Amino acid sequence: MIELFAITLYLVLLFSFAKWKQKKGQTGEDFLIGSRCMGKWTTALAAHASDMSNWLFMAYPGMVFLIGGQYIWAAIGLTLIMWMNWIFIAPKIRIQSEKAEAITLCGFFESRLEQQWSSGRLVISLAQFLFYIVYVAAILSGLAMLLETLFPISYFMGAIIGIALVVPLLLIGGYATLAEVDLFQGLFLLFVILFVPLFVLGVSGNAARWIETVHSQGKSFSPFHGSLLSNVFLMFGWGLGYFGQPHIITKFMGIRDPNHLVFSKRIGISWQIVSLFAATLIGFVGIAFLPHLANEEMVFITLVRSYFHPFVSGIFLCAILAAILNAMSSMLLVLSTTLSEDLYNRFSKKKLTNQKQLNLARGSCVVAALCSLGIALPHFASINKLVLYAWSGLGATFGPLLIASLYFKRLNKNGALFGMVTGGVAVCLWPLINREIPSLIVAFPLSILAIFFGSRVLNRKPEKVQN
Repeated sequence: MIELFAITLYLVLLFSFAKWKQKKGQTGEDFLIGSRCMGKWTTALAAHASDMSNWLFMAYPGMVFLIGGQYIWAAIGLTLIMWMNWIFIAPKIRIQSEKAEAITLCGFFESRLEQQWSSGRLVISLAQFLFYIVYVAAILSGLAMLLETLFPISYFMGAIIGIALVVPLLLIGGYATLAEVDLFQGLFLLFVILFVPLFVLGVSGNAARWIETVHSQGKSFSPFHGSLLSNVFLMFGWGLGYFGQPHIITKFMGIRDPNHLVFSKRIGISWQIVSLFAATLIGFVGIAFLPHLANEEMVFITLVRSYFHPFVSGIFLCAILAAILNAMSSMLLVLSTTLSEDLYNRFSKKKLTNQKQLNLARGSCVVAALCSLGIALPHFASINKLVLYAWSGLGATFGPLLIASLYFKRLNKNGALFGMVTGGVAVCLWPLINREIPSLIVAFPLSILAIFFGSRVLNRKPEKVQN
């Protein structure tokens, strides 16, 4: 009951904060992109905190718990490619999307090709819908597992409660409000994920014994424990996905001043390095102090409940809740944008008022949330597997095309469409052929080659790149 009180108190404060930050009289554009008015701190934490989700607290430490230091290469790859995102993607997409008056990736691609692109819009919408509902389902599954562990409720009820929490938060304010919430929750979860393992190690009082225990369990702290090829697979099998995540790219598009991106990059990358280091530490602490843990993805939850007073553990477990709500709301917002802006507004002949556009966007959020709930309820795969599948699908479908749109002068709609379809289909089919090589390692370069082939070989007039 004490944990329940602490979590309820946190949720009351969170929803009160969101209501306080809610923008009155907002339009559909306000709801979906925040009218490009985000500050540098908000952009930095929104881009990173809305990305990690419960994967940071459950799936990643769980994999470190299973295989040891080799899994650090996933963190290295994510950090490296996100840094490249800030350097090579963020400034260009911010400036060019504003010139094109585009509030979605789909709108930006259409502007880049300088023509209506109905076939491409359908492929983009289908891919985003497919991979994002899987992504949200993975996050929702983590929330259901958390609630099932804490309270005498079933996994099914936990998933229902998760949807009941995230949808109202999303409907309160949209893009701008969620970005402010991401800033607050990003700082909170950074404190929690760093404090917990350091506290547990401090209580144990013997670092040498901790290291010895980890080694006695057959695990290594070294990231070089595995083969070079497997380390490269881990690094780029995760890292390359960063180039094609619409819920992150739209954060770059929403910053008020493009000159603030340098500061935002420093803050965001620093946050990511510290949080991934802390999550790695949690995995190693779990190896030493929870050697008989049945479900590796519960390592953080078990540590918190074992070493802290129920009220404190309730507050600390809210960090997982914060990560979940951040990620789910950002992804559902992208899905609502897909349904309302990329599909309805582009293909419907009806001209909607600002209020009707806002209602359409909010209704689309509810539809997307219910679809994700349908995938989460069977609970047929681990969080890590579901996240990796969705992450790879988005990364291979949109990452190569985004890079080509910004840097390849001869891009045309045939190349763009060919590249997206190749990347998305490769992610779906590759696990049926080979499970050792991550699908993103194969799909990403195949998509780049398909874009190049489609743009240079097929007979279409090249389009001019925007400066």
